[in-house]
Amino acid sequence: MATGAIKLVVDGGSENNNRIVDLFVDSKSDLDKLIALKDINFSNSMVEAVNKQMKYACLFRKSIADIGELSRTLDEFFVEHNSLKPLDVLRGYTPDEAYTGADTSVSPFVEDMQEARLKRIEINRGGCGVCG
Repeated sequence: MATGAIKLVVDGGSENNNRIVDLFVDSKSDLDKLIALKDINFSNSMVEAVNKQMKYACLFRKSIADIGELSRTLDEFFVEHNSLKPLDVLRGYTPDEAYTGADTSVSPFVEDMQEARLKRIEINRGGCGVCG
């Protein structure tokens, strides 16, 4: 592994582990491929989750005409994902906020979440109106 190399973390799937990918990685002196849970002791599930969101919430919903439109679509997705959408796994912070040092051990929405929980309990205790 080259010092200071870019680390490409992949899962064990055949789309990542084949002759074509290996030839590409081998052709780049600054790129090292690491297989999650084999070469490193953690999973790439967070990256896989973002990829799934990108495919199902963004790419599969559009008919993309060309590479320019694809580039714009991906740019919009990543701005929204990284800068605008707070994530539960980051306790209500965006990825950008967490990356730049927000204290993700405490949610900025603790009071709002507690209030919403109490409101749900109150509504649920009231019944649906059909069952009597």
